[in-house]
Amino acid sequence: MDNNNLNKNFNRFSTGDSIVPIWNLTPEGSGYFHRFFDTCPVSPSGRYLALLKMPFEDRPPMPGEEAAIVVIDLENGTEKIVDQTKGWECQLGANINWGASDEVLLYSDVDTEIWRPHCVRLNFFTGERKIFGKGIYHVSPDGQWIACSSPELMRRTQPGYGVMIPEENIRRNYGLREDDGVYLTNVETEECKQLISIKEVVERTQAQVSYPDLKQMENYIFHTKWSPDGSRLLFSLRSYPKDDQTPMTRMKYNMFFNVYTIKPDGTELYNAVSDKYWALGGHHINWFPNSRKLSMNLGFKEDGIMRLTQVNYDGTELKMMMEEPIGSGHPTIHPDGRYLATDAYQFEPVTKNDGTVPMRLINLETREQQVLFNIDVTTEEQSKYIDLRVDAHPVWSRCARYLLFNGLDEAKKRRVFIADVDELVNS
Repeated sequence: MDNNNLNKNFNRFSTGDSIVPIWNLTPEGSGYFHRFFDTCPVSPSGRYLALLKMPFEDRPPMPGEEAAIVVIDLENGTEKIVDQTKGWECQLGANINWGASDEVLLYSDVDTEIWRPHCVRLNFFTGERKIFGKGIYHVSPDGQWIACSSPELMRRTQPGYGVMIPEENIRRNYGLREDDGVYLTNVETEECKQLISIKEVVERTQAQVSYPDLKQMENYIFHTKWSPDGSRLLFSLRSYPKDDQTPMTRMKYNMFFNVYTIKPDGTELYNAVSDKYWALGGHHINWFPNSRKLSMNLGFKEDGIMRLTQVNYDGTELKMMMEEPIGSGHPTIHPDGRYLATDAYQFEPVTKNDGTVPMRLINLETREQQVLFNIDVTTEEQSKYIDLRVDAHPVWSRCARYLLFNGLDEAKKRRVFIADVDELVNS
């Protein structure tokens, strides 16, 4: 991927205030988005881009409705629908990940005869398609191991991140379950195993944290993320009292969040960020490029403002990276560790309150920030369905020269864009 091919195959895009070149990678139709701020949608070779394309944008999907898995050839600009999936929602799509090569595309789907999620391994060159495992959240850097929780249960704490299953087919995780937790699936052998149960997570770390008796609560594993070197996983546990509140109400008022790290052999389990630190607000935890620390937005003062935060994988040395600039959105650190890029939510104080959000580049050594551009992310439907918002989800390209992100164009169509930040981060 280079600027010559981008200029040849894709239209330049301007937000009116952008200080870096931007291209629209999705010229056809609408409804496109890439997975998340921790997973590059560009293939290992740098040639292909894998996205989900929604069939409609005015409501969330119903169980059994399909969306398209789309691959765009960045060398010639062509676009191809390579599969359809019933295993998607409106925030992370079907959790599309690239495997060890361009011949391995991984994503979630659902068997609607038995209402059970699984993972798909697709070679879109040959059409070879296999199903296995429980689904997918994140694949290891070597493409060998898939990590996930139970994707059908993710809606119990927040819609948009898992798969759609009829309500009557989804259980509730009351208390400390031994039959749910973090799962690992081998991409080649298709063996799926439980790495650790919810019960074991709590019992092995109870002395480290302040949370209430989780036996009296509902408990669900949510994010599961590999470190960049594949040596560890982080995962989050969300817990709330047994009640009838909606997921988003639980998130705001009544939910306890805990973040853990663990080795893939099940050893060295740590409660890296406990609910007592999350109590003043927090979101979007991720790995530092060195695989030794975690980054996130976290509240440190009773002023309602998030600060950019770091903590060692074992929970030690939790501290602000800086008090100013403040945190927002989805912080992602450049592979060389010098810069941090992040977007924002429309309600956060760094925005202009006009429906756009800034893409900020922060120098972690000098604490200087630049606003690269402001991108429209506000949909008409999000006031009714919060999961129909557009999150920019900035993510670094594999070559670390570009930022890829979601947004709306001038016609309010969902697009995936790419910005060249080479002169700012690699000079």
